[in-house]
Amino acid sequence: MGVAGKKNAVLAVSFILFWCVSVYYAVMITSDDTGAPAVDSKDKLLAVLADNIAELNTKIYVNTQGIPAESADIDICDYFQNVLRARVNWWNYTADGRQYTYREYDITYSMYANVGNALRTGVTASLAPDEKQVYDKIKEIIAGYVKPGMSDYEKELSLHDYLVCHTAFDSSPANEAAWDSHTPYGALIKGAAVCNGYSDSFKLLMNAAGLECDIVYGEAVIDGVSQKHAWNRVKIGDGYYLADVAWDDAFPNLPGVAAYDYFNVTDEMISADHTPYARDKACTADEYNYFVYNNLLAHNQTDADNIIKRGLARGARVIYMRGAGFDVSRINFQALADYHQANNGISYSVNPRMNVMRIIL
Repeated sequence: MGVAGKKNAVLAVSFILFWCVSVYYAVMITSDDTGAPAVDSKDKLLAVLADNIAELNTKIYVNTQGIPAESADIDICDYFQNVLRARVNWWNYTADGRQYTYREYDITYSMYANVGNALRTGVTASLAPDEKQVYDKIKEIIAGYVKPGMSDYEKELSLHDYLVCHTAFDSSPANEAAWDSHTPYGALIKGAAVCNGYSDSFKLLMNAAGLECDIVYGEAVIDGVSQKHAWNRVKIGDGYYLADVAWDDAFPNLPGVAAYDYFNVTDEMISADHTPYARDKACTADEYNYFVYNNLLAHNQTDADNIIKRGLARGARVIYMRGAGFDVSRINFQALADYHQANNGISYSVNPRMNVMRIIL
């Protein structure tokens, strides 16, 4: 511990144990030389933690004097579910006649970090049996779904579709979901996961394919309630994009079919229902957004008709479109009446926040 040898340390006075094995210690010292960044709100504390956890840093220092203790004493494993254990040293010190507080977070990461290190180094000797299964599965997926000559966009799409089509979203209440569902083991081996099981797995798969991909932590609006959530940031071409693979698993009754509402979207687009704890790389590009790349933007009813006609002509199971200055929920289905006489078998769904229409044939 970097400050363990500082003078005049006083024995820890309290222990708090959370479900995630977060342990707090309070210690008095006389000075601080960590250079810990100062935060003055819980949101800023979460942003500092998010930046460090994205880098898999095992020691994180934050000056939390500017916020109340009840705001600083957060359950890290609840906010950042890739953290397996968090030991938190709570230091008080005095400088220039004022008292300050900072926290030293000692982080142990869950399996995705161990598997990720093995994928980077090729060394698997230290992997636990379940981690080795995940490692081997990722190697198998890359060999089967990432082909020579694919563009980076095609690699991402292939891995996105594999994950959506081979994983079922674990819809158990948050406090009842199996631990495996929070891990790549749940997503890739058992075939069931919650958000961070998807985001961990997508990061591992993308990195194994040679693509830059990180996990984004934050909150998302689900049924009108803001809840903790995890998704991904990817780099395709020269731009950064956001992808939420868990929320693209939108067709549980249509095996082999993925949605693309959140495939390579911008910060502005995803802000309709996602709020990250930190924004260290701006996602403003749209060239490789699924709807832009595949010419599925509807600016008006004529565009919507043409998208439907093209989808029917190629025998699509689902026809997708996103409105661009046009509310796709208001389209009429004349094109379907013209080209698909048995339209009583047609259903559709709309994601109003992303202005996306999916027509299921």
